[in-house]
Amino acid sequence: MPDGKKKKAMPPFYDLISPKQAEAWLSRNTGNRPLNESLVAEYARKMESGEWKEKGVAPIWVTEDGELVNGQHRLSAVIRVGHPVLLKVQIREKPPVSWQEWHNRRKDLKRKN
Repeated sequence: MPDGKKKKAMPPFYDLISPKQAEAWLSRNTGNRPLNESLVAEYARKMESGEWKEKGVAPIWVTEDGELVNGQHRLSAVIRVGHPVLLKVQIREKPPVSWQEWHNRRKDLKRKN
């Protein structure tokens, strides 16, 4: 930013994410870890059965220019179930580090808490 101030992230919000929206965001998934198919299957099963809970889950993270940073497994599950699912979303700036470094930092924080 020109003035050196960090831009505030938009607060997370809940939205019904359609398979079409999930596909659009996944098409902009440029730096995420490899997809874990068994995790997608588990999420899809829970979404289909009504067991899916978003409480305590990090939001789907999309940058202001539409790049997907976090949430590829949930979005892939939405496509698999074929109908909209209520998910927590946050539009914010791109992280200043790679997905691997960012993911490792998240793991470290969880271990400390």
